Amino acid sequence: MKDGTFYEGEFKDGEITGHGFKYWAVSRNTYSGQFYMGEIEGDGVMRYSDGSVYEGQWANNKREGKGRLTYPDGSVYEGEFHNNRRHGEGKNYSSDGSVYEGGYVNGKRHGHGVYELPDGTVFDGQWSNDVFNGEGFIKHSSGFTYSGLWVNGRPAELATRIELVDIDSSVGLTIHQGETFSLNIKTVDDDGELIEENGREFKVSAGYKYVPRPPSKENNLFEAIEDVEENLIETPYGYTVLPYPLTDQPIALSHSDTDLSRANTLIEQDETSQAETTTKPEAEAGTEKALEQVASGSSPTPPEGDETLNYQSPQIVKCENGMCSFPTLAFLPPPPLYRPFQQVSEKGGADAKSKQATKKSSAAKPDSKAGSKGSTAKLEVETVCRIGSYVLMIEDVTDPPFLGESLPTLFTVVTVKKKKREPTIIKEKGPKWDTSKHIANAIAMHREETFKRESSQFSET
Repeated sequence: MKDGTFYEGEFKDGEITGHGFKYWAVSRNTYSGQFYMGEIEGDGVMRYSDGSVYEGQWANNKREGKGRLTYPDGSVYEGEFHNNRRHGEGKNYSSDGSVYEGGYVNGKRHGHGVYELPDGTVFDGQWSNDVFNGEGFIKHSSGFTYSGLWVNGRPAELATRIELVDIDSSVGLTIHQGETFSLNIKTVDDDGELIEENGREFKVSAGYKYVPRPPSKENNLFEAIEDVEENLIETPYGYTVLPYPLTDQPIALSHSDTDLSRANTLIEQDETSQAETTTKPEAEAGTEKALEQVASGSSPTPPEGDETLNYQSPQIVKCENGMCSFPTLAFLPPPPLYRPFQQVSEKGGADAKSKQATKKSSAAKPDSKAGSKGSTAKLEVETVCRIGSYVLMIEDVTDPPFLGESLPTLFTVVTVKKKKREPTIIKEKGPKWDTSKHIANAIAMHREETFKRESSQFSET
C-alpha cells in the first residue's frame, strides 16, 4: 500500500484468507495469525506500538472470546473479551501486585469478584461499575474486617466516632490517688448507634496541662528548651498538654500517708529552687529525654536505686463487635525533670501558698554560688501521681487506616483527688498488769497441785 502498510501470507480467491502477517504503517501495529476475507478472524497475536500484546481469539478485527492481554506496565489480563473489551469472567494481574478474579462488563469489574492486594487486604463480594457495590466481605491488612452492604466503594454502615460506655466524656470521671480505673469504649455512627466493627485498634494515653512559666531571671533556664513545644498536644479544652505516664500494668500502689502528703504539698510549691540547683546542660538534656520517653510510651529512666518509674504504656487493644476495654489503668508518678512548669490557679496567677512555700524554700536553701562549680543537686523522686486534672486521649491507631481514614480522637478528663484516709481503729486497753495479784495466783495454783499430789500418794498407801 502507498502508506507503507503491507501483508504477507495466504490468499483465497483473491482475498486475504488463512494465516498471514500484517503491518500497519500509521499505527505501527503488527499482527500474526488468522485472516478471513481481509479481516482479522480466528486466533492470532497483535503487537501494539505502545508495547501491549494481545494473544487470543478475534472476530471482525476485534478481540472477541478468550485471550491474554499484556499491558505496557506489565499488567496482565487473562479471560474473556467482547468488542475489544474485557467482558465476562477473567483474572487481572496488576503491576502493583494486586490480583482480581471475577466478572467484567464492558471493561469494568462487575458481578462477583475477589480482589487481593499485595499488603494482604482481601475483598470478596459484589462489584458494579468497577467499585464494591452490594454484599461483600473485606479483611483489611490492619486486621479490620467488615461484612455487609457496600455502596459505591464504601461500607453502608461504618463507625464515625468513639464513645465511652457508662461515662459521659464531657464530664469525665473522678478517682483517688493510688486507685486504678477502667475504660470501656464502643464505635458508633453519627446517630450514636453501635457499629459492630472488628479489628479496629485503639490506644489510650494521658497528658497533663502545660503552663509555661512567665519570663523571669529565676526560670529563664526552661524558656530555652524548644523541644518541649514539640511534645505539646492540642486538646478541645482550650489548652495543651504534655504526655504523662499511664500504664495498664500498675505497680503496687499502696503508698504511705507520707508519700501522699508530700505529693500533695508539691502541688502548691514552686520548683524554682530545684531549677536553680540543676545545671543547665543537665536540665535541658534530662527534660528532653524524659519527655521523649513519656511521649513514646517507654519507661523514663529512674534515678539509681529507684524502680518506681519502670512501667509499660497501655497495650493497644482491638475491638470486637464494636466494643473494647482497657480494664486496669493507673497514673504513675511524674518522671524526673517532668516539672519545668509552675502550677497556677484558674485565674492565671500563682497560688498564694505557692509563693509562701517558695519563700520558705529559698530561705532554707544554701547559696548555690557557695558550691563547687558544675555541682548539681540530686532531684527528689515522687512516688505517687499528684492530685489534679489529667486528660485522657483514646486514639484510633489502626495501621494502615481503613479506607485511609481514622476515627477522631476521643478526649476526656480524669480528676485525681486526695486518697481517702481509712478510719483509725483504736484498740481497747486491757486490764492493768498487777504483779502482786499475779504472784498470789501462782502460789495458790502451786499449793493446789501439791495438795492433789499428796492426796493421791496417801490413797495409794
